[in-house]
Amino acid sequence: MIPVYRPKNSPVHGLPVSSLFLYVLCGLLSVMMINNPFLLAMGLLAMALVFLAARSLADWSWYLRLITLMAVLYFFLNTIFSSQGANRIEYIPWVTWEEVVFGLTFGLKLTLALSIFVLFSLTVHPDRLLGVLRRRALHSAVALSIALRLFPTILRDANNIYEARISRGIGLDRGTRLLRWIRRIGLTAPLLAGALERTGSMAESMECRGFGKERERGGQNIREKRRYDVAAGWNRAYTAIPAISVLSTSAIVFLTRFQGWGLQNSYTLDITLGAREVLLALLLISGMAAPVMTTAYGVRKT
Repeated sequence: MIPVYRPKNSPVHGLPVSSLFLYVLCGLLSVMMINNPFLLAMGLLAMALVFLAARSLADWSWYLRLITLMAVLYFFLNTIFSSQGANRIEYIPWVTWEEVVFGLTFGLKLTLALSIFVLFSLTVHPDRLLGVLRRRALHSAVALSIALRLFPTILRDANNIYEARISRGIGLDRGTRLLRWIRRIGLTAPLLAGALERTGSMAESMECRGFGKERERGGQNIREKRRYDVAAGWNRAYTAIPAISVLSTSAIVFLTRFQGWGLQNSYTLDITLGAREVLLALLLISGMAAPVMTTAYGVRKT
């Protein structure tokens, strides 16, 4: 089963949505600025600490399998179709060491970037996200919240259809792997039909409840907005999270973009670990591990 949000008594789950959203933006910007694979590997270790603090390390490992598959696929495609670098591998003449370094760097960047999104989806309840967005974009927020809520529902429907066909004697797990995949394609038709039926029922239900309608009340047009129970609980310690994320990201952007620190080209073998790289590594680790700072303040979910 695909891991989704589950309420847990962890410091990361208790963070405000705005702090986590700013953490995601700063983390993505920092990852794009860093091209050194050793620094990216250190940032990945910092992300592991964050998932450990969020008690979602097992869920993250499930997503890592898919992310690793994507990174490996891109690595092979890049080494086959790219023609960068001059240091060719002795036994594989069409592949250069520069392409290997670039593929490794991109794979680490992809893993870090997607892991940040996975952390956000595993620790933020859809209702909390809705509570933040509904002030500015109510309809878009509701659509996003419904999509997040229906995703596990569709997976559960797919599993029910699969078990129903197995109980009727349809051998979906027999034969070669290609044959099994072809047989499972037949699950999409009833799954799509059920999803469309659920969508229609949900739209009619929201229309009956007057969602998005305007009516006259006291001579003024008032848009009806339903209230949602959103878990509040701002703590002063939470201010450390966006502060650390913004400061570390600003420093990384300034040093790499305007001072020329770090690798300017990913297709290179000139990878060193000096004082500059150590400082960039500390900045990246502090930015990636910013949510863990709440543990030091003794923050608990409210």
